Amino acid sequence: IVECPVCRKTLCPKCGAAGGHQGVSCEAFEARQRQNSSAEQSFEEMMAELHWRRCPVCRAPSERESGCNFMQCRSEVCRKRTFWCYICGRQFPRDQHYKHFPKGPYEDECCTPES
Repeated sequence: IVECPVCRKTLCPKCGAAGGHQGVSCEAFEARQRQNSSAEQSFEEMMAELHWRRCPVCRAPSERESGCNFMQCRSEVCRKRTFWCYICGRQFPRDQHYKHFPKGPYEDECCTPES
């Protein structure tokens, strides 16, 4: 592993991988990267198939099984301070709980115009 004297970032001198990969060969590291990329792609496909959404702030995946479309993100990043619409994905203040949904937050319709 080498460190850039200007920006102080570390990298592998052989393959250029950011952060390096101490104790693992370049080939094994690249294979692991491909496998992780494939797993991430599969997860994104599953999310799309199941109509899951991501928090607009931290991007944590969310599943609405039933109930209200006004979501509260409980991730470590948001810590219950991010409120958002499961239908359009836009972030809103807590007091918009009912204003954003013309037929109420339990119906799959919100005030954001469809694009």
